[in-house]
Amino acid sequence: MPGIARLAGPILKMGKMGWGWGKTLKTLGISAALHWGIWGTVGLAVVVGIFFHELGHYVACRLLGVPASAPVFLPLGGAFVEHLPTTPDSEALIAAAGPFSGALAGLLLLPIVPHGAAWNAILQLANLIPIPPLDGSKVLRGLRYPSLHSLSALGLAALTVPLCAVQILALVHR
Repeated sequence: MPGIARLAGPILKMGKMGWGWGKTLKTLGISAALHWGIWGTVGLAVVVGIFFHELGHYVACRLLGVPASAPVFLPLGGAFVEHLPTTPDSEALIAAAGPFSGALAGLLLLPIVPHGAAWNAILQLANLIPIPPLDGSKVLRGLRYPSLHSLSALGLAALTVPLCAVQILALVHR
């Protein structure tokens, strides 16, 4: 246990896992403004999808009892949630929750910004590719340790695919 405390110490010293919701709102605002300015409503819809994606990671961490930061956005794409190291099967569930939540957000975006929902779906699917550091690699790694968490992660990842397919096909068949 002293080893874990020594590793976690620097992270925990930054505050509640480094970032608070004030930082989320600031970085979200900057990212949304830049995306809006460059890509218009499609860019804004993508930021909404990314927000829900990261919120999925955050909620999964909370449900599993893993301390996690609030989401932080990068200016022109991407975001992250920091959390303490956990078991591979729990990590798989945390990873799968992001694309699943982002895909659900895309369904809400579909009637409002169909092109944005389609781009969001493409990003969520791409994130499931099993190449580090993408979420798909963490889901795949977790499957080496069969448990309820890793099987749930596989289920969420599997459900993400048709949710995204609906968004892409809806745009194609317009």
